[in-house]
Amino acid sequence: MDLQLQFSEFVSKEIVGTFIGKSTNDKYFFILILDEFTTENGEKIINNFNRELDQRQINKLTDLDGILTELIKINNLPLGFTLVCGYVQDGLLWLKTNGDGVVILRRGKICDELISGDNSASGYLENHDRLIITNKTLFNKITLAQIARLAVEKNTGVLLSELKLNDEKEPLKGVITLIIDVEKKVNEIITTTELEKPQFEKRESSQLVNNPNISIGQKINSLLQLIKTPKKTITFAILAILFLVFFWSVGLGVKRRADENNKKIIISVEKNVSDKLTAAEEAAFLDLPKAQQLLDEAKKETVVLSNLPKNYQQSIINIQNKIKNTEEKIMKKEEKTTEEFYDLKLEEESAQAKKMVLDKETALLYDQKNSKVYRLSLTKKKIEKFSTESVSSISQIFLYDENMFLFSPTSGVYKSSNEDSFKKVIEKDKDWGSIKGLSVYNGNIYLLDSEKDEIYKYLVAEGGYSDKNSYFGTGEATDLKDALNLMIDSAVYIGFPDFIVKYKSGVREEFKTSYPDSNVKLEKIYTDINLQKIYGWDKKNGVIYVLGKNGTYERQIGAPILKTATDFVVFQNDAYILKGNLIYKMNVE
Repeated sequence: MDLQLQFSEFVSKEIVGTFIGKSTNDKYFFILILDEFTTENGEKIINNFNRELDQRQINKLTDLDGILTELIKINNLPLGFTLVCGYVQDGLLWLKTNGDGVVILRRGKICDELISGDNSASGYLENHDRLIITNKTLFNKITLAQIARLAVEKNTGVLLSELKLNDEKEPLKGVITLIIDVEKKVNEIITTTELEKPQFEKRESSQLVNNPNISIGQKINSLLQLIKTPKKTITFAILAILFLVFFWSVGLGVKRRADENNKKIIISVEKNVSDKLTAAEEAAFLDLPKAQQLLDEAKKETVVLSNLPKNYQQSIINIQNKIKNTEEKIMKKEEKTTEEFYDLKLEEESAQAKKMVLDKETALLYDQKNSKVYRLSLTKKKIEKFSTESVSSISQIFLYDENMFLFSPTSGVYKSSNEDSFKKVIEKDKDWGSIKGLSVYNGNIYLLDSEKDEIYKYLVAEGGYSDKNSYFGTGEATDLKDALNLMIDSAVYIGFPDFIVKYKSGVREEFKTSYPDSNVKLEKIYTDINLQKIYGWDKKNGVIYVLGKNGTYERQIGAPILKTATDFVVFQNDAYILKGNLIYKMNVE
């Protein structure tokens, strides 16, 4: 479907010292707000953005993200800037927001915030979508609920009028609102000429044989009257017709009635399934659990089809494919292929690793059976091995700045001191409970204690590390009984079987994910400072959930190997999945 973008705009009364700019065309659009900037300097930056977006090759969301990050640095944008940028290619929209940027989407009768803050998203546009690109200052005067009502119930002109009226009553200073209506392109107009109805010659004999309103007895009586002719050929012909009529009406009648009944079943199921799927798509935007329920109901509608004859299999397959395609679209689920990346047996014949961590492009794997760790460069496929016999009962490993860290619940934390040995840097603490996570950030060591509901922080100090401190701020600790692991990228993320919590500087931040499935069971979460996403591995369901760093659910990626693997990490656009001696590679972009 060819779609075109129709732009409308509202800009509030000017604030001295604040630049508000925009750019729109059929390929990209953006708004930019800069504090303490002149109009002349602001327009120069708008032109710089236009030039780069026109000339650069953009094929995926990360391309757009990279170009915008580069432009922000090159143009030295001031602190507190607001940017919202969208890029369209073949109906696929890539979005990026910074600062107070907000994107609101209206689809059908549903309207809600899509993304805001420092975030990104992508998805296919649909006919009659409406995007509202603005900044959070707008919400100081008009609530999101009011905007949603106006966007759903009013046309663009009325929506703009409402914004202007609000601005006149009480100025909405520093607000820009770009309204983008998505409409199908009209390429051609097709006209048709009504054809004359064909005339058919009446044939009395065919009326007699095929008229469904005449009973079998009437047909036989009528034909018997015709038999009273002296000509034998006519008599035999009439008898043959009589036999065919009888066979057709009685013998094939049962089959015809069965076929008609089966067709009615197919038609009924198709309609019910289509209604359920349409409702599921409408609900998915704001209520994924409801969409999941409707999908399950659509699947149950097909149970009756299992009793139909084989000649209806294609119709059944078509209905099942329709459900499958809708489910994948709603759940944003895709199956990926995996390839074998590396075999640890190339280094150690009996190698069997169960844990894997990553620092930059180097993976560290722990082989408990052989008391070894392997340090593997993912870009060069170069591997080194080190003995861990001096450290017993290793339960956690980590790699930071080429230094290997090992945690032993029986003796403490060890750090690689040279190529052949490990040195204890933190003694076992009698207050430790159950340490489920080890991480190192800026040289400081963090231990996740699920039994004591604590994250211990050991600061790097001259000659070693400080005594333990609680990472959590006062009153900010949480129940860590079911915690799986922790990851740090300046914020601290703690994984649980069906949710994730986020902390920054010891204070809990909002992080809530609406998963499309109710039976989520995470095995591990993964992110780092170089990744824009958080990845949650659900071993039971064989998928990796891709989330924004504010908890926004984006999609899920499935592969059979994920149901039997023991660990995974993500480097650039690929997941590296560990199973025994083999590491598999799977694209997650």
